[in-house]
Amino acid sequence: GEQLEANTGNRATPVITSFTPTSITAGTNTTLTINGSNFGSTQGSGRVRFWDSNLSNTRFDVDASDIVSWRDTQIEVKVPSTTGGGNTAGTGTIQVRNGTNETGTSSGTLTVQYAHTNISSSGTKYGPRLVETNNNDGLTFTLSTTICNNQDAANAFGRALREWRCVSGVNWVISTTSTSVNSAVDDDINIVTFDVGTPIGALGQTTSRYFGCSSNGLHWYLKEVDVNINNDFTWYYCDSPNPANMPSNSFDFQSVTFHELGHAHQLGHIIDASAVMHRSITNNTIKRVLNANEEAGAAYVLGLPDNPCGPGPMTPVSPATCTNMTMPTDCDDAGPCTLSLPVELVAFGGKAEAAGIALNWSTASEFNNAYFNLERSADAVQ
Repeated sequence: GEQLEANTGNRATPVITSFTPTSITAGTNTTLTINGSNFGSTQGSGRVRFWDSNLSNTRFDVDASDIVSWRDTQIEVKVPSTTGGGNTAGTGTIQVRNGTNETGTSSGTLTVQYAHTNISSSGTKYGPRLVETNNNDGLTFTLSTTICNNQDAANAFGRALREWRCVSGVNWVISTTSTSVNSAVDDDINIVTFDVGTPIGALGQTTSRYFGCSSNGLHWYLKEVDVNINNDFTWYYCDSPNPANMPSNSFDFQSVTFHELGHAHQLGHIIDASAVMHRSITNNTIKRVLNANEEAGAAYVLGLPDNPCGPGPMTPVSPATCTNMTMPTDCDDAGPCTLSLPVELVAFGGKAEAAGIALNWSTASEFNNAYFNLERSADAVQ
């Protein structure tokens, strides 16, 4: 009456003892080395799994092409920014699944600092470059009239763009004319528009379009990028950095467009709720400043080698000129929310000389300013 059970041949559960490095970037062709046991002598159907920075509480399997080497005690894997399923590796524990579906999880956390968006062509992944597309060393965004008709929205986007230029040096400008075209389609217009097919529930969506040229291999660059903001939400357009000044249940327009400019820069999502490039933002929250990792990601993209074919490289803007931007003439006013100052002051200083106090200052821009008025205090108090 006894039964003899068949041996299923299952392997022991994989054990991850360590991995190096513990902090890494995604989509930059960097290799993660995972050490342990019971991975299987060959990969077979085994996979490495990361947390997905595009989705909440979701893991994904890397593509087979991301595996560099697979041994029973060690795996080398490229950290992907885009897989066949559109996944991006994010900060968290990692897993190894062997060929018979036993899974081991690391005790330590892998930190993914930033992600460079990759595209896949014929099974090979490429990190696209930023190039000159406007015949003036950079790329030009064009505001749709749906944005220009809302002066505060135009001003908030302008502030976001100016901040991104000054932090990263990216050579992005705004066209001096707006357009009635508001479709985020392949038309060689880098449109910034309101509510054209934005996914339900999404605050905004950035669509990047690429072109590849051949010179001793394929080389991909950003051909066009469209930024589409969902107008079904209550937006806060003012420039106050204090969330307490925001109306209840509103979203900060400058923070959201700043995030979308990150995607235009070809940065993917990361898992860090305090970061600009985190996948989501809650209402009554302001995130308008890149952290050091995000700044490094922006610098990485701009520092990629020039394309040997196609358009010329993008020439970065200097810190001295990064604030110099011109808005479209039909939406270049202060607006009811944001009172733009006529002068952007860069530096102010003074020193004592025999004849008195010599003052000097410099400005980044001057618009409709009448004069400079110097005032002094007789008693250093009033």
